Amino acid sequence: YEVHLHSEEGLNVLGGSLPGFLSIGHGVNQYLGWAHTVNHPDFTDIYALEMHPTEKLVYRFDNQWDTLQVRNRKN
Repeated sequence: YEVHLHSEEGLNVLGGSLPGFLSIGHGVNQYLGWAHTVNHPDFTDIYALEMHPTEKLVYRFDNQWDTLQVRNRKN
């Protein structure tokens, strides 16, 4: 629903809301505008590691060899 709130104290807000909501979800006033959006944040990074040719748990990162840390998982 379209909402326009104007008061003698200086409130002047125009925007949209849903029935029962106590705020304007997206709107504007004389100073700024705001809105919501749907995004898909990136929670995963994938790296291709170069493994050492003879040592099983050793990989190259920034031209230096480092050892993988092994952690056992409890079931």
